[in-house]
Amino acid sequence: MELNVILASNVVRDERFGGSKVPLRIAAELEALGVQVTTLFASDLPRVPHPKLSLVSSPFRMARALAKVGPARDQIVDIAGWDAWLYARWARRKCPQQAIVARSNGLWCRGLPFKGGEGRSAGRRLVSKLVQGQLCRWERESIRAADLAIFGTHSDADYAIERGWISPERIAVINPAVDDEFASDVPLDARAGLFYVGSYHHQKGGDAAADAAALVMARRSDVTATFVGPGVPPAEILGRFAPESRARVRVLDKLPARDVARELRGGAILLWPALYEGFGMVVLEAMRAGLVVIATRTGAGAEIIRDGENGLNVPFGDLPATAAAIERLVADPGLRIRLATTALNETRGRTWRAAATRLAETYRTALDVAGRTRSARS
Repeated sequence: MELNVILASNVVRDERFGGSKVPLRIAAELEALGVQVTTLFASDLPRVPHPKLSLVSSPFRMARALAKVGPARDQIVDIAGWDAWLYARWARRKCPQQAIVARSNGLWCRGLPFKGGEGRSAGRRLVSKLVQGQLCRWERESIRAADLAIFGTHSDADYAIERGWISPERIAVINPAVDDEFASDVPLDARAGLFYVGSYHHQKGGDAAADAAALVMARRSDVTATFVGPGVPPAEILGRFAPESRARVRVLDKLPARDVARELRGGAILLWPALYEGFGMVVLEAMRAGLVVIATRTGAGAEIIRDGENGLNVPFGDLPATAAAIERLVADPGLRIRLATTALNETRGRTWRAAATRLAETYRTALDVAGRTRSARS
């Protein structure tokens, strides 16, 4: 059966962001499999200047754009985030032959408790609370309205099932893949340095990574740290380190994937002490590059990392435990090399072609579910 798919994402078309990279890579591989794919990103929609207005208007702008793309010929409409609910309502009436797929890049409602808001006025906190609450409701309704929902981890899928948003037979869990360009030819016994890659958010564990690195670097002069793409002034990160350690800390702007791969190729350890993450592609990328990942049990840290086998797990917010995990790997190169070797071998089968093949099968399941739903309604 020939598949026609629209992949819609409420993020900008920029592969430096995981929310864009995944649909771009998947679209290319689906097309190689003979699937007809149209992509639609937030940057393709009419612009809204204010960030909060952009968020709350996104389902309406997305639904209008999807209705214009060519719904009569598209069998699958795969919509990310909280944008699926409105188009699903329209499509049920106008295009009942379509299957609507809700794709989660991470559940907004699960990350919300860690998003902060300190320093804002009471009025701004109230507005933010109202907006965030609405987005969480739309996220729930998008999953409920879809014929099938796709999650990046079993943890998020279980969360939706436990709350009655969707039944297990209407769920698929598909991990992202990893680009071959992250493979490194630097021998594992020649690696050095700690890395943190991603936005410097409390939710993503940027502050926890800096504090753990600072604690270790104050005790060991042979350890360096690199922060890639934090999105904050370097001084904000450097200020968490002792003055005598700051010369061994680098802070780099957000980079394209090929440049991130180049930075990681000689690294030894990735720090990923996130409080919540939908997946966290950098975990796979670091594993493919030969780094050992120290991660909390969220996203890829729970889905992929197995403590003492292919990485190390640490408790949420436990600075001494995170620092101890770093020092354990620095002091025991044999352990680091063993964990890195296992992790590296496990990433070799995680290709975009394999992910796209699994997704195409899932789309066919969504069509079956949609067909049964139409029969039940008629």
